[in-house]
Amino acid sequence: MKTVGSSEYLMQEQYNFESSTSALLPQSPPIVRQQSSSNSTMRKYQQLTLAIMAVVSFVAFIYYKHEYERLRYTLQYMETFGEPPPLDKEMSQQCLFMAQLRSATPAAEWTTVSPDIAVYTSFWDDYSGLGEAKLRTIALISNSLHPTNDLDVKVSYETGEYVLASCEMEKAENRNHVRGASDAFHVVYLVCSPVYTKDTQHLHTVAPYLVQFSTEQGKWTDYKFVHESDSYKTMLDKSAVCVPPNTSPTHSLNYVEFISFYQVLGVKKFVFYGNGLTPTTRELLNKYVDEMAIMVEEKSFNYVPALHSLQSGEGLKTLEYITRQVVELDCMYRHRDAFENVIVLSINEFIIPNQKQSLLEVLKSLSGASGRGKAVSEFHLSTQKVCVDPQHGISQPSNLLLSQQTRSAGGLAEEGTAILRPHLLTSAAGRLGAPGGVMEQHVSPASAVVYKYGHCPTTDTHSDVVHLPTRIKFIDLVEKSVFYRKWKVANIPF
Repeated sequence: MKTVGSSEYLMQEQYNFESSTSALLPQSPPIVRQQSSSNSTMRKYQQLTLAIMAVVSFVAFIYYKHEYERLRYTLQYMETFGEPPPLDKEMSQQCLFMAQLRSATPAAEWTTVSPDIAVYTSFWDDYSGLGEAKLRTIALISNSLHPTNDLDVKVSYETGEYVLASCEMEKAENRNHVRGASDAFHVVYLVCSPVYTKDTQHLHTVAPYLVQFSTEQGKWTDYKFVHESDSYKTMLDKSAVCVPPNTSPTHSLNYVEFISFYQVLGVKKFVFYGNGLTPTTRELLNKYVDEMAIMVEEKSFNYVPALHSLQSGEGLKTLEYITRQVVELDCMYRHRDAFENVIVLSINEFIIPNQKQSLLEVLKSLSGASGRGKAVSEFHLSTQKVCVDPQHGISQPSNLLLSQQTRSAGGLAEEGTAILRPHLLTSAAGRLGAPGGVMEQHVSPASAVVYKYGHCPTTDTHSDVVHLPTRIKFIDLVEKSVFYRKWKVANIPF
């Protein structure tokens, strides 16, 4: 019993010792645990703040980047086209409408230099490819064969420097065989070579920006932009149609038919010279040109004083003849960079393929397996005159869609309508007629023919009513085209 009691006593003493020892050890104060919890919460708030600042900074970056791009675009636009007119100033008729236009081209306007010379557009042309570029200006001369002897020309550059140039006259191409040639007026090129001095020799390889011509009174004309052209870019299988100014009123339906038809044939760009499109046509194009995947451009075409006397009577044919020739040259140079094929057609002319569905298919079929057609500079087409019944022209001013109310008048004729290859025609070999440089090919009516619609005089000998099956096959495609359907749904007057 004594032994057991002693053991219990020893165990009690050991417990008391351990309890007293643990009481002497340091304990974790409650405030330290609270600080650790506060630090964790603070880190979470800091991370949230940094995330908010990152989002705000990103949004601000996107906004200021957008504003920077908008300002940069505005400055580039003003540098190219100048400042816009004041809001209180009436809009000029020379303003251009450009829909889906990727690269703007200089405006076209006649400038009278003297009673014998008027100039239209100028191009910086390195047709030889040797770096010896020259200024080529489309001009109209009258009553003189050598009007450039005393002509002073000033060529200006973007740096503000300028040099004088010496010019010579060069005969321009003419494909209008029966459109009323004129002995009083001639369309020519003024080919000018800048004369560099020791101080301006560094401008030899720089394309000029503006050109001025000296008048008889010793004053300089207004500046004309110089369009730089380069015929050595890769040509694309694309076609452009240029339409000369209309000498008679044109209705919206005529434009709708014309654009819809050639869009079906694969044409990608339309350029209308003269008074421009009707407001209705322009409104529709503004809405649907992107959906149609085409480009439309308007070019002013004012008449020089010497041509005003030709706007009536027999002179009207001469005026149309000169205008078409000038438009053809201007259109050819403007599109040599990006369009392989260029056609100049009036609003009432339609190229009808007899077997193919597009112009490119027609041209490929003409080239054959050898691909020789790529070397042809111009494809000449025959023209079929088609008379529209006058009574239908009043109630519905349509050309193409009146398939049952047309009559043929006369046979096929060669009127100079051609599908042109600008990159070949404007080259040195093409312009000078070097062997192998120019190839002309006549297109058989079995492949394609141009239908020219109009109200023929009652004195003409008409054949019976013709339904023209080669034309009717395109009617369904035109009526299903985007542009025609939009016009019809809008129920817009003619």
